[in-house]
Order: sequence, then structure tokens, then C-alpha cells
Amino acid sequence: MRTFGRVLCTIVALIFLLATWWLGKLERLGPPHFNTTLDGGIPATVYIPGKPGNFAPAPFPLAAGLRWPVVVLLHGYSADRASMSTLARRLAQNGIAVISIEFAGHGMNRNPFSPGATDETLVKETGAAVEYARSLPLLDGSRIIVVGHSMGAGTALDYAQHDSTITGAVMISGGFDLYGPRRPRNTLFIYAQYDPDLIRTLARAIAVKLAGTKQIELNKVYGDVKIGTAVEAIEVPRVDHFRILFSDEAANEILNWCDLLFGVTPPTVRDLRDPRIQTQLIVFTLFIVLLVPLGLGLGAISPLREHRLTVGAAG
Repeated sequence: MRTFGRVLCTIVALIFLLATWWLGKLERLGPPHFNTTLDGGIPATVYIPGKPGNFAPAPFPLAAGLRWPVVVLLHGYSADRASMSTLARRLAQNGIAVISIEFAGHGMNRNPFSPGATDETLVKETGAAVEYARSLPLLDGSRIIVVGHSMGAGTALDYAQHDSTITGAVMISGGFDLYGPRRPRNTLFIYAQYDPDLIRTLARAIAVKLAGTKQIELNKVYGDVKIGTAVEAIEVPRVDHFRILFSDEAANEILNWCDLLFGVTPPTVRDLRDPRIQTQLIVFTLFIVLLVPLGLGLGAISPLREHRLTVGAAG
């Protein structure tokens, strides 16, 4: 019986290792990307449009017309850059470089998350990402959009009110305050159908204020992109506050906005694939199913089982 248990546990362990290797391989694939640390100890992942595989920054600058436009990607509260990786990959697969950072107190960022200075800290960290984008010879520092989710959306809107040199901002399920010294340039408010009512209401209210109208029609662009006054509000159906990050429709709308602001003609078909999502679901289901044989195998080789059998026979 113990031999059977060892064999069963070995098989399950090998399946776990194979699944882990598979996920690791998929993580290395996708758009070229690399991890780095920005000034101030801010962890970041940089995604570059191109063929799948690992990537090392080129030591030489590209010609101005060949440099990629940039999105600085900001995660939500208690999340990290991994939560934004599907959106980051989809942007990079469609010709936009991405710098995805981790805020203070989140992920691998060892700087403390201080509620008393949160807004100032997050805006400063966003600024570090923008400056880093402008320092890379592969990227077009004159075309930068800040995109954030939830807390990151609030930071994106705050930052856009302090830096008039960026091209625009996208607020995903967040961003409700207009207290900065400048009007934010070219703002898209996109939220989920199943977001809390407060989020949906405030997003529309800010869009109305920026558009200068009494009410706003969804999926309609107000203002002028060229002078930085464009505003749009979009509701994504059948998703909630978190699942909007993995929505094909949300990604497509964000790409539409980026193309509009960057002056790019939208393609007929976009590449929104992320094979990791389906694979993770398969692996998670597999792990749950394998818990049963793993339990049987461990039970068969456990010394306690033999002890119980001995005690039972003696009784």
C-alpha cells in the first residue's frame, strides 16, 4: 500500500511541476518585456511591441518616427503590476509600449504606504515612470498616456492635473476629484456595468464637468483631441470592478482611445490574446482535481495510517 502511495504522490508531483513549467513558459512569452527598478526604488515591468520572447533594451536610439508611444500603467489598491499584465500585454501586442509600476507598499515596492501622504506619493511615483519613459531611446516621450485602475485611476487623474505635457489619461473604474492646478488633457472614463453605483455615478459626473454639458452620452467623444479637451465615458457590459481588467471590450475601447490620441489608424483586427488566462483556469481546475489523489497517496504512506491499523488490530 505504501508503494502505491509513493507512486501516486510522485505522479501528482510531476504533474504539478509540469503545470508550473508550462505557466512559466507562457509568462516568458508574449510581448518582449523586462523588469527594472525606477528612481526611488519603484519596481516596474516594461513591455515593448515585438516578437514574443525575453528582451534586453537596445543601447542605441531609434529614429524619432520609429519610436513607440507609451502607456504608463497604474494598478489599484492592494494589487500589483501582475494584476495589470493582461492589459499591458494587449497594449504592447497592438503597438504601444507599456511601463507598469508598483506603488509604495504594494507588490515588491518596499517604500511604506502612508495614508497621510498617499496622493502625493502616488503622483510622484507616476511622475518617475513618465520620466523613465522619456529617457528610453526606444520610446516616444512626446506621446504618453497614463492609464490607471481604481486607486490607480484616481492617481492617473491627479497626475494629469499636474502634468500638462502628457497626451491624456484613462481612468478605469475610478478617478473622482478635480482639485489640481490644471485641466487634465484628453480624459477617458471607462467603468464596469457591475461597478458600485457610486463609482459609475461619479465617473459620469466628472466627465460631464469636463465636457461642459448638462449630461453626457456614453461612447461619444466631446471636445477636441488636438487642444487636449477630449472627454469620453464608456460603460463595459457584463463585467465587474476587477474583471474589467480582463475584458476584451474594455481593452479594445482603451486601444481606440490610445489610437485616437496618438494619431494612429485603428487596425481592422486587434490581437487581444493572452493564453495565460485560459491556461491558468485549466491548471487551477487540475490542481483542485489532483487534491483527491494527493490526499489518498499521502494517506497511504503516512506512518499514522500504519499505527492506526496496528492499534485497531490490537483492540
